[in-house]
Amino acid sequence: MNCKHLSKKLNGKLYCKLKKEELKKGCLNCDLREFSEKRYNWSTRPKNNSQRLQNKATQPIRQRTPKQAKLERNRKSIFTDNMTKCYFCPKPKDNIHELIYGKNRPKSIKYHFTLPLCIEHHKMMHSDRNMIEEYQDKCQRYFEKNIGTRAEFIKEFGESFIDKHKKSDGSLSFDGVFCHTDYHGYIFKKLLQKEGYRVPEDVQLIGFDGIRKFGGSKEDLFVSSMCQPLPQLAAKCVEIITTEDRSMIPSLTLLPVTFEDGGTTRSLKKG
Repeated sequence: MNCKHLSKKLNGKLYCKLKKEELKKGCLNCDLREFSEKRYNWSTRPKNNSQRLQNKATQPIRQRTPKQAKLERNRKSIFTDNMTKCYFCPKPKDNIHELIYGKNRPKSIKYHFTLPLCIEHHKMMHSDRNMIEEYQDKCQRYFEKNIGTRAEFIKEFGESFIDKHKKSDGSLSFDGVFCHTDYHGYIFKKLLQKEGYRVPEDVQLIGFDGIRKFGGSKEDLFVSSMCQPLPQLAAKCVEIITTEDRSMIPSLTLLPVTFEDGGTTRSLKKG
């Protein structure tokens, strides 16, 4: 048990706050050591994850400030004056969606970058990446036309990954990206092309899935990819599940992946 005067410095060394000096062997033989009367009640410690979640659920929710509550009550939109019905259909609105969300949600409310939506269109807005980008672009164009400059927009809402890596001549500080899924490679390809960069001439992209258009095994890839051996993966999963002797199951199974060109990488020059 440690003395209440004992602390640990950033360099890992022990420090006595009473003597105001570093200790080499702790304070086991020190006559001045004292222990706090407060003890941890181990009986109230959560025994499993379900108890931790239950304790967390009973904690009071952090309340909004009056200023935040007023902003949310008086939300407006640059796209419509009618905040009582869905922007895309005649149904009444169920939610008011902030178009630039996350940490920028309060700023979206401040600049009226919102849309009143029914449940169906609210779900669509969250799942359709093209729709999200379309309306976020509209918000940025509105800001640059009516409120401030692009630099001010970036300062207010944050800088994109591409903007962070742009050089003074407009070129990028990287010429290749390895994406952990083909989906993210495809999305990033669209972002690059939207900014005027050529794929693969300016930036090469490689994914890691082997997802094919229309699901057929002979169809084209969305991006160049390290293709996973799906038939072997499926066979190995069935083999592991049906193995009766669990001790015979290896802790690690390696299956080979193969690279396949999907049009987002440059061909290697021979010779």
